[in-house]
Amino acid sequence: ICREALASLMWSCGAVKKGDFVLSSGMRSDLYVDCRKILTRGAGADLAARGMQSIISDNFLTKGDGSDVILGGHGIGAGMLLGPLCLCGFWYNTSGWKNYFIDRGETKAHGTGNRFEGADPTGEDVILVDDVLTSGGTLLRLADAVRKISARVIGVAVLLDRHEGGSKMLLDIGIKTVALMDRHTLLAAEPKE
Repeated sequence: ICREALASLMWSCGAVKKGDFVLSSGMRSDLYVDCRKILTRGAGADLAARGMQSIISDNFLTKGDGSDVILGGHGIGAGMLLGPLCLCGFWYNTSGWKNYFIDRGETKAHGTGNRFEGADPTGEDVILVDDVLTSGGTLLRLADAVRKISARVIGVAVLLDRHEGGSKMLLDIGIKTVALMDRHTLLAAEPKE
């Protein structure tokens, strides 16, 4: 139910557009999805968090309640999803995770010099989270970075998989990816004129 309701809400709030777009991966697409538009709405953030909580629990939390897992992501899209997702787990006490980190992309030369803000992923089991998966480059770089600090990437969960090679590329290096929605889910929810 979350999946279809979220897809419909994405169309109605203008988060999905048709046309000719260049994506951050450099790839071209006839479909543009701006998850920020949905994650900045209470109903959208709630639907996204509950749906993501379900797919993460069903696919990755086989050894207990998940309280030993840290969620993490890179960039604004992941950051906007991680907050509601952790709150959902905390409020409903069903997922167990209550901590997350956000990757800043590089170790900073100012302040505390951290690359990762929030929970420290060093040596921990980590589930990487992102809003949209296209080529997988961002998640691959993040997986490499957390593995360098002895974290174990146990999986990737995304709000939307565009099915443009990212999930296959991650699987090729041993990282299972699950998605709440894909391109077909969005197109099936497109309002009829």
